[in-house]
Amino acid sequence: MKKISIAILALIIVLASCKKVPEVNLKYVDVERDLITVGMTTATVQCDYQYIATLKKAYFYYGEGEDEVDMNAAEMRVLQNTLYVDLAGLHENTTYSYYYEFHNGFNSMRSAVKTFKTEGSGITITLPTVVTAEVTEITTNSAKSGGEVTNDGGAEVTERGICWSTNANPTLSDSHVAAGTGIGAFVAMMNGMEVNTTYHVRAYATNEVGTAYGLDREFVTTGSGSGVPEGAIDGLFSVSPTQKVYFSQGNLQYQASTNTWRFAEHQWDFVGGVYSVGSGEDLGNVYENETKCDNMLASASYTGWIDMFSWGTSGWNCGNTYYRPYDMGGEGEQYGPIGITTLTGQYANSDWGVYNPIINGGNQPGIWRTMTMEEWNYIMQNREHAEEKFAFASVNGIHGCILLPDEWICPVGLSFVPQVKDWTTNVYTVDQWLSMESNGAAFLPASGWRYPGGMGEDDYCIYQTVDSGTDFGNISFFIHGIVGYIPSPGHSRNIARAVRLIQDGSPHISITVPNVATSEVTSITSNSATCGGEVTDDGGATVTERGICWSTDANPTINDSHVSAGTGTGSFSATMSDLQANTSYHVRAYATNEAGTGYGEDKEFTTLSGGGGGIGAPEGAINGLFTINESGDQVYFSQGNLQYQASTNTWRFAENQWDYVGTQIPDEQGYMGGNVNGSDNHLISSTYTEWIDLFGWGTSGWDCGNVYYHPWDSASLNADGLYGPDGFDLTDIYANSDWGVFNSISNGGNTINTWRTLTRYEWEYLTNSRNTTSGVRFAKAKVSGINGLLLLPDNWDANSFDLSNTNSNIAHYDSNVLTVEQLVILEKCGTVFLPAAGERYSDIVRGVGLYGVYWSVSGDGSGTAYFLNFAEEIFYPAWYDSTYGGNSVRLVQDANP
Repeated sequence: MKKISIAILALIIVLASCKKVPEVNLKYVDVERDLITVGMTTATVQCDYQYIATLKKAYFYYGEGEDEVDMNAAEMRVLQNTLYVDLAGLHENTTYSYYYEFHNGFNSMRSAVKTFKTEGSGITITLPTVVTAEVTEITTNSAKSGGEVTNDGGAEVTERGICWSTNANPTLSDSHVAAGTGIGAFVAMMNGMEVNTTYHVRAYATNEVGTAYGLDREFVTTGSGSGVPEGAIDGLFSVSPTQKVYFSQGNLQYQASTNTWRFAEHQWDFVGGVYSVGSGEDLGNVYENETKCDNMLASASYTGWIDMFSWGTSGWNCGNTYYRPYDMGGEGEQYGPIGITTLTGQYANSDWGVYNPIINGGNQPGIWRTMTMEEWNYIMQNREHAEEKFAFASVNGIHGCILLPDEWICPVGLSFVPQVKDWTTNVYTVDQWLSMESNGAAFLPASGWRYPGGMGEDDYCIYQTVDSGTDFGNISFFIHGIVGYIPSPGHSRNIARAVRLIQDGSPHISITVPNVATSEVTSITSNSATCGGEVTDDGGATVTERGICWSTDANPTINDSHVSAGTGTGSFSATMSDLQANTSYHVRAYATNEAGTGYGEDKEFTTLSGGGGGIGAPEGAINGLFTINESGDQVYFSQGNLQYQASTNTWRFAENQWDYVGTQIPDEQGYMGGNVNGSDNHLISSTYTEWIDLFGWGTSGWDCGNVYYHPWDSASLNADGLYGPDGFDLTDIYANSDWGVFNSISNGGNTINTWRTLTRYEWEYLTNSRNTTSGVRFAKAKVSGINGLLLLPDNWDANSFDLSNTNSNIAHYDSNVLTVEQLVILEKCGTVFLPAAGERYSDIVRGVGLYGVYWSVSGDGSGTAYFLNFAEEIFYPAWYDSTYGGNSVRLVQDANP
């Protein structure tokens, strides 16, 4: 029986309703850490918190007893993501209970109650109290931080500042810089750091008692680790006898609506023409056979990118009426405010990189700059062997000019003919050009120019210089595909040209520690977990060891527990064993070469409490209870859909609730989610090494010695038109489909008879009849672009999220659009998500991403079984079809067996 036709599904998607983003309840504020500095009668409280929305206010409640009625309330100040408050009038040598209360403007929550104790008599002066500020303006070798001295401890603060190190919790024994004396806020710069390196910084303050420190802040300097600046091509070009530079990875581009500057993703990219204007068409000053493009659609609200800029449009004076990056330029000689016809004085600023942060080039002003005419001439004409250093070429079909770095080695299998003056001699595909680029070659696309009302030919390379000149318009140079290189003065400033920026270079760092990223922690049990990482850069030397290290303290090193996982670059994984139950751990990936050991980001995780998936929840389960019948029996749902690996005969739950094997590959008509032959679910056999998650109803493995009913069966009919040996359908001894009863789940307790499949009546009761605290039983949703169904637990608090179209059979997936982070928060409250993973018939997989089909344990003895079925505007808790169809399986475990 058909569930829904592909045509109807397509119509449903077209008619999908508008999405609504849920609001997160305040209950999900996390107190990461707090620090209380005490005196005899005073205390200063610092608290770091995490919250995905806006925190309006916070209060600190404290008292000598635990009775909340007797507690005092103090409003806390917010300094970035740290809260703090100074307390006075406390009693000496006294233990105080305290908790935090957070407000977001709508509701509030409280933290757990903790204690602190004041000092006893005889202590008149204490250490100062200082808060560490966030780290900003991070570059390849510098960064800004600071802090605030909030309490001097009863004595003069004689020095304050910041200290930093590659190790956690730096002190004055490490690198440090002073920033004045006394209480109050301060800032300071860190310099001389290594590129792409993890550092820690703390604010400090010193009085006659000693030195106090703020909380540790971790940050990573920018850069690739190779000495090449972020956003630059790895090639050095001499612009004078004493100075070398790097070229940016592409031409400068600007988005007016967000006031954002970036480098083009590829060297050959430019905004370029969209269509040509033929004779007889009147589009202002867009002349016959010239190209009209997005560069002419420039305005303050334009959401596209432009890459043609008049000389005065660096943004330096962007508060003025003119000289903004999107300005078209005036007609004739009048360009600028009334009465000003030349860009001189306060308007003569055109250095884009100096005045603007480039988002993919360090994101700070003053890093990049525009070349002078003298520097362009030196690169093109005066470098040693300059005749071999440039030529015209075509890259990916785009005309332009190639510049070769000072030290050049042509890639094997490619050729380069210098000084040619046509586009056809040096012709490269994308892959060929990327080989050239990896050796430092720069490519300047022939992107033309823009003038008021029109676009010039795109067979010209015309790039701005920083020179203002003495005459009106003496500011650009040409590279022409026929004539050659011409330094070209005498062109009006209101003509817009391309901009390519440079950064002053220095010799490469020969060898650095490797660059390694830490992956997410998975397969967490009460005593083990899996993690890994990826070595993305070997630092210029062989990686002799890589792996993971872990500890109960932050930022573990190889001096702590660790396990190696091979050598070289690339991805890897490893397992942590002998962990303690219900314990917080930190793990980092590491990689070692001759320069030392590099570490990835610190990942924190908590082991399960003696085999549970949360307090009271079994291993592999989501901690939410669902009533399944009128008797009040409840179940836990597994953490993800059931999956099977035939080559190892292993069953597991998907790592995340939204995970499924299917792929959305278009059918013959290009329809996504139609008959999909590209899903791994159809590549099944007894030796298949990947995972599958769509199973025929009889493929639980219970009778896996039989010819049929293996989990990998493709469910073809036999000669009698039935599914089974010798004409047997799925009845009698073959009618067993309860995967959890007959199979051990590796990440769900790993014993048989632990999990089971819901009956058709339990699916119906759970979705149609169940009484819940909020009245909400289910809602259709889209999580990180994946369609599916939310099941809300019995005790769900409807105020936690603003869900739309709940309990609606005809709702659309776009009714509720969630991020992964939001679903993780929902999951902590017991919410289940069933992805729309499609279905399989024999070796045809279809409907991937469009509808969800989940088996029940209930068959009718005639080759038909029941399942939960949902799609856009469709919801059937007990639909039925042939047992040989391959559907998803989501198991449950009884909470009160």
